[in-house]
Amino acid sequence: MFELLSRASRTRKLVASRFASLMLERLEDRLSPAMIGPPPPSGETISLNVTYLPNREATFSGQLTNQSGPVANQTVNLTGVVNGAATTNSQGDFSVTLAVPQLGTEYAASADGLSNTAQYTLVNGAPVISDFTAMSLGNGLWEFSGSVSGAPTQGEVVNFGGITPLMGQSDSVNPDGSFDFYAIVNSGQGGWASAQAVDWWGDTSTINSTYVAA
Repeated sequence: MFELLSRASRTRKLVASRFASLMLERLEDRLSPAMIGPPPPSGETISLNVTYLPNREATFSGQLTNQSGPVANQTVNLTGVVNGAATTNSQGDFSVTLAVPQLGTEYAASADGLSNTAQYTLVNGAPVISDFTAMSLGNGLWEFSGSVSGAPTQGEVVNFGGITPLMGQSDSVNPDGSFDFYAIVNSGQGGWASAQAVDWWGDTSTINSTYVAA
């Protein structure tokens, strides 16, 4: 009889111990940091590119994506030297053209606060014209060419003058820094042709000249 009671007592103790262990495990699971609150959101990645335009303007563009792909219809906040906003399209791309009041660093981030912060530093530099030449192509047509260095080529313009056919004429600088402009120079309109480069920020080069024998 004593043995039966002892066995029943041991059984009750074992059941109680297992029940206590199970309750402790459940309590630990509920208090685990991984289980508190909703799962963390998937991160977003944003890029920022700048295209310089004449007269101190620039186009700010980039793309917003997350682990699933492009993030559409999301507001992108631009801060820094320029304050503005843009909205992503169906491909997650955004683009906006703004006036730039000063040089420095520009930042872009998604308005929902889930993205990184991309940055781009806006710079300028004194342009320099080299190899400015005038070449006759026949029948009064002349080619005026050269190259510009020392400043971002985006948004750069070369202003011409000196001879009548070039007065008030200008040409945009190519991405590689070169420029080519064509004009009709009739007989007797020859002389010294001039060229001056102006970068996107308004800095100017020295005036270069070449002789047109027409």
